[in-house]
Formats: sequence, structure tokens, C-alpha cells
Amino acid sequence: MVLVHGYGAGGGVFFRVIKDLSRFFHLYVIDMLGMGASGRPEFNGESTDMSENFFVDSLKKWKDKIGIQEKLYLAGHSLGGYVSSVYAMRYPEDLIQLVLLSPVGIPEKPDTFTHE
Repeated sequence: MVLVHGYGAGGGVFFRVIKDLSRFFHLYVIDMLGMGASGRPEFNGESTDMSENFFVDSLKKWKDKIGIQEKLYLAGHSLGGYVSSVYAMRYPEDLIQLVLLSPVGIPEKPDTFTHE
């Protein structure tokens, strides 16, 4: 199982569930690029597509680089849920199951929205 954290956090946010989950899964707890203890590569997120590609492509490259051949359980919290959802749509063949933990998605503002 791969655990993907939310915006501005790191894999450490899962510290309370790691012991319990490790009884059932081989766990990978990652830090998304630019967050946690990860590197800080240049980020050019001028559009939703560019931002999705930045995070989803890095997750796919990480999986391939460490040589994970088997299908995964992919669990994402908040922004990690969004990234995991996009990953699942692009690479369904990589997954056994997608687990969303309070995923984030920000739709366009409705025409009837007011601050009041």
C-alpha cells in the first residue's frame, strides 16, 4: 500500500496508522515532491494539467524506479486523494484498489455563490 499525504504535509501524518496497517500491507509512505522531506524541484503549475502531471508523473516514476511490479493499494488523503484519483484514472492497471481519505477537489465557483 502506498500512502500519499495532503498539501503541505509529509508522510509522517500517517504515523498513527502505520503500525496497524503494516500488519496487513507492505507499506510505502512517501513525501510528495516539494513537501515533507522530499526534494524541491522547480514547479511550474500554471494550469491544472501541469500540476496534475507534476505530481502524478513523479509518483509513476517513483513506482517504476524502485521496481514495484505488483499491483498496489493506493491511499491518498486530501490533495493526496486528488493526486491518487488522477493516478488511478491514468494507470488503472497499476492498482488493486484506490482508497480516498477526505479527498480534495475544488470545482468552479457556482454562478449563484456569494461571500455572504
